[in-house]
Amino acid sequence: MSPRTARTDSPSSDRPTGRGASASDGAPRRRAASSDRSSRGTSAGRPSAGGTGRGGGRSRRAGDAPKPARPRSRVALWIWMTLTVITILLLMLTGYAGYVSPMNHSSMWGVLPLAFPLMFWTGVVLFVFEVIWCRRAAVVTALGFLCCAGPALSYCPLHVVKPSAPEGAPEFTLMTYNVHNFVTMEPLPEGVPNPMMDFVLDQDLDIVCLQEAYMPVVNDNLHLTAEQLDRMHEQYPYCMNYFAGAASNQTMLSKYPIEVIHVDPSAFKDIVVTVYRVTLPCDRQVTILNVHLSSLHLSAMKMDATKLNRDDTSLILNHIRIAAVNRAEQVNKLMQVIRRYGGPETIVCGDFNDVSDCFAIRELAGAGFRDAYPQVGFGPMVTYNAEHLYFTIDHILYRGALKPLDVYKDKLRASDHYPVLSRFAVTDMTAN
Repeated sequence: MSPRTARTDSPSSDRPTGRGASASDGAPRRRAASSDRSSRGTSAGRPSAGGTGRGGGRSRRAGDAPKPARPRSRVALWIWMTLTVITILLLMLTGYAGYVSPMNHSSMWGVLPLAFPLMFWTGVVLFVFEVIWCRRAAVVTALGFLCCAGPALSYCPLHVVKPSAPEGAPEFTLMTYNVHNFVTMEPLPEGVPNPMMDFVLDQDLDIVCLQEAYMPVVNDNLHLTAEQLDRMHEQYPYCMNYFAGAASNQTMLSKYPIEVIHVDPSAFKDIVVTVYRVTLPCDRQVTILNVHLSSLHLSAMKMDATKLNRDDTSLILNHIRIAAVNRAEQVNKLMQVIRRYGGPETIVCGDFNDVSDCFAIRELAGAGFRDAYPQVGFGPMVTYNAEHLYFTIDHILYRGALKPLDVYKDKLRASDHYPVLSRFAVTDMTAN
């Protein structure tokens, strides 16, 4: 037999016959070959399973167990949650800081409420992003706003429908307006009458409380005309003025009889407040206190470039802290005035130079007063329009058998304050 024939026949003679033998013998051989290829592939730096090329790589990754979250994602989540918690804590701190007297404790407690609008809108923006990006953080923010619901709704009330007066209840209207001594923010063309006086007369409200207001007289420099003065005395037969300096003038105009309550100037010399009792047509007397609390005086500082520049915030903060302490002292005097001269139905209105839920508002709330705008308003109301300080610092508070039906500010920008107008009902004099 030739060598070629021997090599050919030898394997065939040793090969088992039948399908069962072939299957049982071929499997170990294939596994051994696969193991050999795997070891060679591993040593050569190739993938050990799934073949070579792109298909093999995808097959291997698809068969692997799911990978844990990336460390970067966890770090970003913790950073965001920390930012959320800090924002909520600052929101609560600024919202409830008005409960602490800046006179008896640190003056910073009087500064913190001014930051509440900033923290409020920061929280709103965070919440919107969190609803889209991180639901867990959104839950934390929502709980924070829930804990701060009182200050939040005082700053941004959500009354869509205005309340109505009880049937047969008499109503009256009232305005508070800091008119900046009738000096307009922008020079007026010659022959144009004073827009603030025109506004007061055109609105024709029952009671008007003016701060920083001399008794109006004809004045060409202020554009106060004889026609305006004639209209004023015709519409408002009862006019009263209190003079204690350029920033301390107060004027009250009323369609109804006024009884002047003479406040002892020696006992209350540190506060600008005038007290009147107005007899309404329903024969009900309402005590009205027209107040003007201590200002920040930032406008005077900005006029002097040597004292203030863009980077110098310490001087501003110092003025704010001093003003906060002054207002705390003034509101203590105001509470004494109310206890001595206030009646069952009392309204305190004017330029508080402080925001909602500040120390002054909290103190008045302790004496039974309620801020009228949060009871009927919708959204934030800005009453100051100068120096890029967009705050609500003009307030109308009430107590007794009175119900606010509407409170709103007009958009007239003749003064550095907007006028605030209101309508009240006397609730215990309804039709039977």
